Amino acid sequence: MNKLKKINEFHSNGLIKTKGITKDGKRFGKWFTWHLNGQKSKEINYYDGNPLGEWKMWRENGKLHRTGAFDSNGEKAGVWTWYQPNGEIIKRNSL
Repeated sequence: MNKLKKINEFHSNGLIKTKGITKDGKRFGKWFTWHLNGQKSKEINYYDGNPLGEWKMWRENGKLHRTGAFDSNGEKAGVWTWYQPNGEIIKRNSL
């Protein structure tokens, strides 16, 4: 079927909230979300509705909050890192 649909959602202040594509109703490709203040919140790839590959999450101040990755089964994999609000690493785990 391969029906692609662009998704654009907006915060109540008019700024972009979510941007991505669905394929046959499932998230597909790179998805982005933003905080209410316009700072990027998340960036993640999807395949067939499941997260795949690198994942990043930012705080409202623009600093990284967490990074990690997902395997082909949509499970957390590799190194996951947590950051303090000032950007310093709090912890790092290998899965």
